[in-house]
Amino acid sequence: MASTDEPVLAAETVLEEADDDVSDDVFTEEESVEVSDKKAKKADKKAKKALKKAAKKAAKKAKKQAKEAKKAERKAAKKADKKAKKAVKKAAKAAKA
Repeated sequence: MASTDEPVLAAETVLEEADDDVSDDVFTEEESVEVSDKKAKKADKKAKKALKKAAKKAAKKAKKQAKEAKKAERKAAKKADKKAKKAVKKAAKAAKA
């Protein structure tokens, strides 16, 4: 479960870095408001892309886990069926004796 949080934490780090970049630009006298706005939009776009990537990765992992769970469920059902057949054979053998 912790590994699912890694992409989200990475995205949050990107957001924080982007926020820091924007803050630095605001306090820099040499930068104009227009340039700061452009950088903020770029940072926002970068952060959204990182979040989208993290969500996609988490969805892919969840899909894989669901597939593995389904496989394990089928395996358990097959094993239970095999045990039931064995019990039926044993009961039939006992009934003959």
